[in-house]
Amino acid sequence: KPALSYLAMNADQAGEQILSGIYDLEAGRYRWMSERAVLLLKRPGARCRVEVELYIPPQSPARQVTVFVDDRLVAGRTFPAPGAYTLTSEPLTVPSESPALAISVDQTFSAPGDQRRLGIILTGAGFKPVD
Repeated sequence: KPALSYLAMNADQAGEQILSGIYDLEAGRYRWMSERAVLLLKRPGARCRVEVELYIPPQSPARQVTVFVDDRLVAGRTFPAPGAYTLTSEPLTVPSESPALAISVDQTFSAPGDQRRLGIILTGAGFKPVD
């Protein structure tokens, strides 16, 4: 059962709440994701927004990022260039007890000598309370 509603990629519980598509922690704070990443999160207590903190490195061709909660599209954006971004959804209510948060990118690449399919870098993702 997931412990956190928002998962920083360096959280102690990250390994237990990452279901697929996210690689090992690097530099003690971020993780690369592949074409589709899935996290299992704790249901937030009230209305919330989905927030995804991401970085598109210069070598990544990914520009379009979409976010789903339990297979329902909640956010999507096409980014103009590499850089650090926060993708945020409109306010929503999460009905399921342990919602699955899926993040997808439109393109991946492989670095020389690295077999992984790389999309973007994640530093955190999950639910944040609506102010």
